[in-house]
Amino acid sequence: MEGRNVSWETVDRKEKELIEFEEKHLLEKKNFETRFRELDERSERLHRAVDEEADKMYQTLKRFSASSSDLRDCFSDIENLRWQSELAYKRKRADLEEEEDEWEKAFRRKRNDLEEEYNQLRRDYASANQ
Repeated sequence: MEGRNVSWETVDRKEKELIEFEEKHLLEKKNFETRFRELDERSERLHRAVDEEADKMYQTLKRFSASSSDLRDCFSDIENLRWQSELAYKRKRADLEEEEDEWEKAFRRKRNDLEEEYNQLRRDYASANQ
């Protein structure tokens, strides 16, 4: 700090820094929302694609009179793929949530520091100009 002799320009600069920091926070928050939405959409597209392929495979196996063993093996493989993709999705989502939480904690710490500096500058300015 510059001590008790603080100019209004210094206070104003700190206020602008705080506002810009919060604006960056909003942009980053939107970025996280976009990443979550894209992850969800990719997962939904994969589920639809697997469902479509399962339907096609069922129709093909039925058309060629496949045995129940062949059907069971095919659908077991498909269910295994679904399970693995769901597990990967949940893991990626948890990683993204953890990343967002850590980022949010860092933001709050930095914002608190900036607010504290800003408030101290205002107090110093007010006391120097009484």
